[in-house]
Amino acid sequence: MEFTFSKSRIRWLITLIFTITAIAIAFQNKDLKSKILPLFGTSETTKLEDAAPPALKALAEIYAPEGNQTVWEQNVCLNMTPNGCDLFKFYYSTSIWRSGVTGSDPHFVEIAETLEDGSQVWRTKITINASIQPLFILVEKEQDGQWYLTRILFEEEVKKYEN
Repeated sequence: MEFTFSKSRIRWLITLIFTITAIAIAFQNKDLKSKILPLFGTSETTKLEDAAPPALKALAEIYAPEGNQTVWEQNVCLNMTPNGCDLFKFYYSTSIWRSGVTGSDPHFVEIAETLEDGSQVWRTKITINASIQPLFILVEKEQDGQWYLTRILFEEEVKKYEN
């Protein structure tokens, strides 16, 4: 049995393979997926999964101030260590609240360092004001086995971890 293809069928087949490959690549890349789905009238929720570590949930809350400031602070603190919550409320919450900053989609990248006390410095990425930013955070493992946010590292501290 012999198969013959016309030039137009070969072009059509190559175009089909190219299109399927491009779609597969786009859907594996979350940033591209979020840009492509709205073109087809579909969107994917950007809500952080319930399985995400509390530290990442805290970051998502910190960079999404809305509603009542006190309620927002309480929501952030649900996923922070007690000392981290106190630090956040005393030093940072008011300035973040007033700044108008918007952020979303925090992702764990790697453990940058494990400290002597067992706490860890995590390298994360988060979209802040429509730009993906690296962010280093200090996290502690609590009694429930989950990692909670203690604080976001200062610029001077971050220099140690940047390559």
